[in-house]
Amino acid sequence: MPARDPRPLVVVLGAAGYVGSAVTAELARRPVRLRTAARRPVRLPPGAVAEHEPLTVDLAEDGGVAAAVAGAGAVLHLAARIGGPASWRVAEHDDGAERVNVGLARDLVEALRRDRRERPPAVLFAGTAMQRGPSRSARLGGGEPDEPVDPYARQKLAAELILKEASGEGVLRGVSLRLSTVYGDGPGGAGRGVVAAMARRALAGRPLTVWHDGSVRRDLVHVRDIARAFTAALDHADAPAGRHWLVGAGRSLPLREIFAEIAGAAAARNRRPPVPVESVRPPDHAMTADFHDMEIAPSAFRRATGWRPRIALREGLARTVAALAEDPSVDCRAVQLVLTRGRPGEVYHVGGQELTNKELTGRLLELCGAGWERVRFVTDRKGHDLRYSVDDSKTRRELGYAPAIGLDQGLPEVVRWYRENRCWWNGLRDSVGSV
Repeated sequence: MPARDPRPLVVVLGAAGYVGSAVTAELARRPVRLRTAARRPVRLPPGAVAEHEPLTVDLAEDGGVAAAVAGAGAVLHLAARIGGPASWRVAEHDDGAERVNVGLARDLVEALRRDRRERPPAVLFAGTAMQRGPSRSARLGGGEPDEPVDPYARQKLAAELILKEASGEGVLRGVSLRLSTVYGDGPGGAGRGVVAAMARRALAGRPLTVWHDGSVRRDLVHVRDIARAFTAALDHADAPAGRHWLVGAGRSLPLREIFAEIAGAAAARNRRPPVPVESVRPPDHAMTADFHDMEIAPSAFRRATGWRPRIALREGLARTVAALAEDPSVDCRAVQLVLTRGRPGEVYHVGGQELTNKELTGRLLELCGAGWERVRFVTDRKGHDLRYSVDDSKTRRELGYAPAIGLDQGLPEVVRWYRENRCWWNGLRDSVGSV
C-alpha cells in the first residue's frame, strides 16, 4: 500500500478569477498539493514548487463543489459571480448570482459534513467590506453591525453566515476576509474595477469622470497583497477561525486624488500631458454605498497573522497602468499607439502576417490533428475578394508598432482555447456556414 502523502491538499475554488489567480500564484510557491478548481484550465506560474492538480469544473453544477474539495485539508472559497465584465454588482433578482454567491457555500458545507473528520479543514472565504453597509463612521474596525444595502453584499453576508454556523458546529474552521477595494496588476490581469477602467481611459487619452466632486474616499489594496493576506490567514487558521476580519490598506483617499494619480501615471507612460478629471452627474444605477466613505482598520488581522500590505498606492497604480499599456490581451496596442503617438489627419494601417486561406487551413488542420479529408471546397460568393492585405510599414516606422504575438504563437493558443472551452462553442457548430 503506497505511503500517504504528508503534504497538505489545498483547494482553491474560483482559481481562474482575478483574486483566485493571484492567490493560486502565491500558493504555487509552497511545497503543497494544490488543486485548482475553475471553469477554465489554470496553469501555475514558472518556478512553481507546488504539486498541481488542475480540475476543470462548473462548481454550480450538482456535485461540482464536492468533487473539488474531496480530501482537502484547506479550502479557499474565492468563486463569485458578478454583473458583467466591468462591474462588481449583481442584479436584484439574479438567480445565477444567488446560486454561485450563496449556493456554493451551502454545497461546500454539505460536502464537508459528509466527509467529517477529527480535525476539520480550514475554509477561507473572500467577503467584502460592503457587507457592513453605509456607516456613520468612515473607518471600519470590524465590530459594526451588518446592514448591507446592495444584492452582492447581501449575498456575501449570507454565505459568510452559512460558513460561520458550520464552523460553530465543528464541520470546518471558517475564516472570512472582508476585503476593501481590490485593484492592481495580477496574474489574472488588472481586474474589472474602477482603477482598471480609469487607467484604460487615461491611456486612451480620454478624460476621467468622477461622480459629484470626487470627495468620496476609498481604501485601495493591491491584489497581490490580498493574495498574501489569504496565505497569512491560512498559516494562522486556528487564530482567526470562526469570525470575519477586515483586510485593507488602512488608509483612504478621495477618488478625485486617486484618479489624478492614474492620469499622471498614464501621462508619464504616453509622454503627453495628463488627461483631465471631470465631475459628472451620477448615473441612475448608482447605489447608496457609492456615496459613503470607506476606510479599513486592519490592525486586528495584522495582530492575528502578521500581515501588512507591501505595495504602496502610488507604486500599485503605476504598475497597473504599465501592465495595461503593455499587455496586448488587455488593450489593443495598435489603437493605443495611434491614439497616443499618431499624427492628426493621418491614416495608419495595422497588419500582421499574410498567408493564403489554404495555408491557414493547413496550419489549423495540423494543430487539430486532422487531415485534408475534413475540408470541403465550395464556390466563392459573388464579389468575393481574392486578397485582404495592407502595407503597415508606415505604422511600424512612425509609431514603433509590431505584432506582439506572431501567428506561430497565437494560432496554437487559439486552438488550445477552443479545445479547453468546448462548453462555450459546442452549441454553435450547426449554425456555422461555409467561409
